[in-house]
Amino acid sequence: MWINIGLIAFLYFNDFTNAYMLFKATRFIIMRCDYYIEKQLQIRFNDDKINTINLSRENGYYSFTPYLDVDEENYETQFHDYIKYVLTPDMKPILIYINDTFVSMLLQNKYKHIIEEEIFWFRKKFSDIKEINEVEERYENY
Repeated sequence: MWINIGLIAFLYFNDFTNAYMLFKATRFIIMRCDYYIEKQLQIRFNDDKINTINLSRENGYYSFTPYLDVDEENYETQFHDYIKYVLTPDMKPILIYINDTFVSMLLQNKYKHIIEEEIFWFRKKFSDIKEINEVEERYENY
């Protein structure tokens, strides 16, 4: 499929530079990932409501190399164990804000503006926040 898009673009533009740019643009549309890795801020309010702010999102791809053949009986359990391992977050939750204060000045400089924008839309104040954690979440792309 990659060759066809590149060939069609080259024949249409009759120029390698424009064909390559079109090829690069279509590559991201066609490629699909296996799972997502999201870094989020979880804001827990005093009334126990939780709001999340997405900080970043990365694509993840499975690279399963089995020790068994596909036909052997433990292959599926080995594959499911691998999927469970990959979808387990690597990062432990990081406490950013608790008891009306940020844990460190560095975290305050980094996240205060983002949090202020978010809680403005919910008509809340910093005094309404119980705690803020940075967490990693992983889930499959369906």
